[in-house]
Amino acid sequence: MKKKQAKIREKNKQDPRVQKAWEQYANAYSYDKIREYKKAIKELTKAELIFRELINEGQYQYRKTLASTLADIAIIFRKLKRPEDAIAHFKKAVDIFQQLVNSGHAQFQSNLVSILGDMGCGLAELGRFEEALSYCEQAIERYEQLIDVGKLQ
Repeated sequence: MKKKQAKIREKNKQDPRVQKAWEQYANAYSYDKIREYKKAIKELTKAELIFRELINEGQYQYRKTLASTLADIAIIFRKLKRPEDAIAHFKKAVDIFQQLVNSGHAQFQSNLVSILGDMGCGLAELGRFEEALSYCEQAIERYEQLIDVGKLQ
């Protein structure tokens, strides 16, 4: 297992796509800070495509990064007052984080809680209150589980 992890780390060092994706992420962060939201989405979308490509090649360690990228895109869509686009990206992020948590990666439970809450808020903004309530209840339930196991106070 350690040899496999070392090979993955070595491949990532050599893979210029990884560096490019992180550069695009940094650019998006800068654009977000100066309220150039459309440019930020363009950069994050490029990074998303790279992370998807890496995952499709079996580099599954980028699943969390992909989910976070999708959530960041959703947040920017909310800033642009494009709630339907935001919901679509939050949903994709929720799906990935749920898969990770359900497959034994409990360390991503807090990420999932946060995005479930964001999803609920976005749905409420659209007047889809029953759906919003469902996501908020899931977030609360998972948050309480984190408290019960001592991960949060």
